Amino acid sequence: MQQAQAQAQVNAQQNHARNMALMQQNKHGQGTLKLLNFTDQIGRFDMAPEENRKNNNVERWQAFVEKFFMETGSFIHVVCSSSTERTKQFEIVYAALPRYFYTLFNTDVTNLQITLDGANEKVGPNEVKVTCDRAKLIYTYKNSCQVVYHGKLTAFWSGSDKMEWLMFDGTGHEQFLPLNALRQMFVQPSPNQMNPTQSPRMKNKKQALQRAGQEPPEPYLPLNKLISAGATDYGLPHGLQNYLEIYEPMNHMTSLMAHYLENPHMKPSEALESWNATMSNNQMLQGPQGPNQGQQSGQGMQPNMPPGARPSGPGQPGQITHYFLTDRVDRLISTIRHHLIRSL
Repeated sequence: MQQAQAQAQVNAQQNHARNMALMQQNKHGQGTLKLLNFTDQIGRFDMAPEENRKNNNVERWQAFVEKFFMETGSFIHVVCSSSTERTKQFEIVYAALPRYFYTLFNTDVTNLQITLDGANEKVGPNEVKVTCDRAKLIYTYKNSCQVVYHGKLTAFWSGSDKMEWLMFDGTGHEQFLPLNALRQMFVQPSPNQMNPTQSPRMKNKKQALQRAGQEPPEPYLPLNKLISAGATDYGLPHGLQNYLEIYEPMNHMTSLMAHYLENPHMKPSEALESWNATMSNNQMLQGPQGPNQGQQSGQGMQPNMPPGARPSGPGQPGQITHYFLTDRVDRLISTIRHHLIRSL
């Protein structure tokens, strides 16, 4: 009897181990599938047909963001200059992501394709991380030009089917023109364009020789007819980069906005002065920092951080969910702008 119970216990343990291994095997690949679903949904949105332009609205992208991102999630976009070695990093938090996508498709971009090559997935007890070292963002413009951005794409999930963060680390970009569009830009030269300084007699003689069997003049491509995507030096549509350049300082002012909203009795100028005083007092209480401390805080890193985690700070997701939606913040921004102009 005891032997049978022991054997049953061993069998139960083996079955449990087998089931756990099967569950772990089934988990592997789920992150890649979720990321592919995200890229597929992005790629299906096409603004080329004029009737589709009415579908580009903030509400649509709000539903899209809610489907794929946690409320504490964000998209980290690193772009690089084609003329210098400079890079810029933008972290677009959950509350700002719908307008990010809306702004992208409100430019001359009609489609965005995200391609993944060589995806590598790591699965933890409650985390999934997918890294693709050879990813591409392909922006297609109205005039059929394409800007292809090369880089590394990383997606991270933690305790949810929705992404905690998505990061594209761009390493370079190129512009491509479709062959059919390029052919239409070529111009067939007229006889007078061959050499405008020749006399009429020489021109007539040259035309007669050409008619006698010489090759016709080759068409050429004037530089002023060469089409372009019109992207910025960082490979982005101008409208999107302008949005990001404005959004970035707004994101860093979240603590100021929170202070202003938490003190409704204060005028914008009073809230600004109060916040400056609070920040100064905090710095005095912390005392002077050594060069190593300042360097660490400037990098925004924290020691012993778990994989996939990010440092806390004023730019973190979830802290500005409603800050962009209030009239009081608009008045605060106007006051800040006024103070900046006066200080110039």
